[in-house]
Amino acid sequence: MILKVITLFFSLFLLSFSKETSLLDIKTMNFEVKEEIKTNNEVKTKVYNVKYLLPNDLKKEIIYPEMNKGEIYIYSSGKKITYLPFFDEITEEKGDIEADYIANTVNKIREREKKDSDFKEKYNKGQISQMEIDKNIKAVFKKFQRINGYVIPIEIEIYETGQLIAKVYLSNVSLNKEIKAEEFKVKK
Repeated sequence: MILKVITLFFSLFLLSFSKETSLLDIKTMNFEVKEEIKTNNEVKTKVYNVKYLLPNDLKKEIIYPEMNKGEIYIYSSGKKITYLPFFDEITEEKGDIEADYIANTVNKIREREKKDSDFKEKYNKGQISQMEIDKNIKAVFKKFQRINGYVIPIEIEIYETGQLIAKVYLSNVSLNKEIKAEEFKVKK
């Protein structure tokens, strides 16, 4: 019994002095997203894989619904590249990564962590329940998960002017795995 108490005390002591993690230390993220978008009282579901080279390069590849399977959206160097396999078409336009809810949310958390140590401490304890992402857009964090020591929001609700517009669920999250530059080029 005494050995268990000493072991528990020693573990808690080490944890209290362990290095605090920050999303600023994350260089890459890979994950799957299930996104439920509410439009005109109808919910549409999309599932896609994301490769994210923080803070500015993101690739989404749609895996559901079937009719959109294989569509690729890349945000890189101030451009948005879209590949639509149904038409075998690639388009390129000016586009900002802030158009993507997930990237925008992660980048806003990183900005706040950099500027506000109180926010960083609360975030790392999972005590931040919501934050403004953009004018009239708010992210509500429903569930966090600690992955490799980093606190990652894995269930997020997005509100625009107070109305729920999307629910986002992250799964199969991996951090700081190599992503090659070729990943942000479309291959037909």
